[in-house]
Amino acid sequence: MESRLLRVLDQFLPGARLIRSWPLRGGISAQMTAFEVERAGKVERFVARLPGEWSWKENANPTQSEFRLLTELRSMGIVCPEPVFQETEGHRPMYILKYIEGAVEVQPKDRGSFLRQYATALARLHQTDVSSPQLQILPRLLPAASLDNRPLNDKLREPEIRAILDSCPIPRTNGPVLCHGDLWPGNLLWRGGELVAIIDWEEALIEEPLWDLSICRLDLHWLFGSQEAEEFTNLYQSLTNVDLSHLPYWDLRASLRPMANIAGWAAGYPGIGRSDITVDHMEYQHGLFVARALRELNA
Repeated sequence: MESRLLRVLDQFLPGARLIRSWPLRGGISAQMTAFEVERAGKVERFVARLPGEWSWKENANPTQSEFRLLTELRSMGIVCPEPVFQETEGHRPMYILKYIEGAVEVQPKDRGSFLRQYATALARLHQTDVSSPQLQILPRLLPAASLDNRPLNDKLREPEIRAILDSCPIPRTNGPVLCHGDLWPGNLLWRGGELVAIIDWEEALIEEPLWDLSICRLDLHWLFGSQEAEEFTNLYQSLTNVDLSHLPYWDLRASLRPMANIAGWAAGYPGIGRSDITVDHMEYQHGLFVARALRELNA
């Protein structure tokens, strides 16, 4: 990666000297490398982002799409990384972001403030004007949940969940909004107790706001439990007045996301300071989440 960084640096900042580089967490969605350069006596930090295999399967040019999306989001006041350069040639080009001083927070000292800021960020995102021409590059509406040629996860009640979801049309009682698509706490950066950036936008789409909300709710079950998930939901609803009548459907839809690889999801938590979140813990909380959604759906 360093040799490639040097080539990009010659185009991006001619005359700058690469001081050091180091890998950042990027999951399966991207390879991210932070780097520090010296230019005219000033030291600056950036991040090189190379979209991963999943992104290239979903998008003919995720580098260009993500760069344009982030540029537009920043112009709208959304707290996200600032893109500053993109490769335009070569196989699977990368792009460069300004480095953000911040860290993922999954054990907040002030849980109430954490939930308020998290809910506010989601509400503001969903109030974005989706008529912007740059947002037209995004997928519109979630496709049917696919199986990807794998067996159903009986332990997590996947056959039952899919049967219920397949038996009814997708309910969209709220207007379409800009959804992040993966707004779990691992995609939030904090500094000094303040939320400073939302990262990893490769799953963004225009969809029903309850899709994003349900994703957040399940992840909060894993991090803290059902009480905090409901507190977050109430905070979000108070800021948006969205119709929550079909939330159980969207909770079930969100519950399908980890079905294929919940062990892989659990493997990421120790790296962000939550080694207590194990596969067993995630399966237990997932079960509570699904059971509640099924009860409310049948009420």
